[in-house]
Amino acid sequence: MYDFFLAHTNLTEITQTLDLMWRNKIDPSKVVMGIGFYGRSFTLSDPSCAAAGCPFSGGGNPGNCSASTDTLMYSEIQDIVANGAKVVEDKDAAVAIVTWYVSPARLDLSRELISEVDRGDDQWVSYDNHVTLKLKMDYANSKCLGGVMVSTLFWGETKET
Repeated sequence: MYDFFLAHTNLTEITQTLDLMWRNKIDPSKVVMGIGFYGRSFTLSDPSCAAAGCPFSGGGNPGNCSASTDTLMYSEIQDIVANGAKVVEDKDAAVAIVTWYVSPARLDLSRELISEVDRGDDQWVSYDNHVTLKLKMDYANSKCLGGVMVSTLFWGETKET
């Protein structure tokens, strides 16, 4: 098991996987690339280290609907973004990365709120948004893949999808 995180659906890793297929003479037109409308989330060990490859202490906090540690629905990610989370698009990896902080008061109402100055963004998720989806579609077309499919569509119910 690894103690560092990487971006979910990273284009670099997709390329490596497809290269393995090409070396084994698999026809690109027979390959369909899957895209998920969800993200993998982590709790950062050190909020000052939020790039892919940094250490993590565990899965991210569960979403309100998914109730799943380390996986967030697209709609949950959009709610987090709408509430002011920081979003960075990594064009090389073709992923969107979101960092934010969940106050202890949201997790346990008996605790006091931590001020904005004292906190660090310790939650991290990578996912695909409209920009990174287009990057992946363009990539799939440039490789003459047989298509692109969406997995877990029911986790992506928003206007953007």
